[in-house]
Amino acid sequence: MSTYPKISIITTTYRHQDYIIDTIKGILMQQYKGSLEYIIANDQSPDETNSIVQNFLSQQTIPENIEIKYTCHAKNLGMINNFLWAAKQ
Repeated sequence: MSTYPKISIITTTYRHQDYIIDTIKGILMQQYKGSLEYIIANDQSPDETNSIVQNFLSQQTIPENIEIKYTCHAKNLGMINNFLWAAKQ
């Protein structure tokens, strides 16, 4: 059992195809010794964000202490509702 608390990190995304990989890389490079839960909530972005995230994650070696939970909603929830949904996870 780790003496470090589990940390949850949320990224909400909509039309962020040009920035989302840098965001994910920033999380993956963290040197935290405890568990990280990384929630990415895509609010049915009409650009290529979904395929970019899926392709990137499928090709990465994720550190053992990081659990990534990626969701692309079936319909657009709106900024606030997308964040609230992610926070409930």
